[in-house]
Amino acid sequence: MLSVKSAGAFGSRLTGAGWGGCTVSLVKKSNAEQFIAKVREEFYNVIGAGSNNDLIFVSQPGRPAGIMVIQ
Repeated sequence: MLSVKSAGAFGSRLTGAGWGGCTVSLVKKSNAEQFIAKVREEFYNVIGAGSNNDLIFVSQPGRPAGIMVIQ
């Protein structure tokens, strides 16, 4: 089992359908590529999906919810 903490994440959470759809991990921006490489090596390569770049990617938070005035 891959330990995302040892890969450099501050924390991680399972999310998605049935709690098994994906994980969201909090990682320093400067460690993102290293984190991806380690997860790819220790998990995706083991299950034979290491070359699929759509399975793990970096994202950033968007704007928060707000009020939109429609006239």
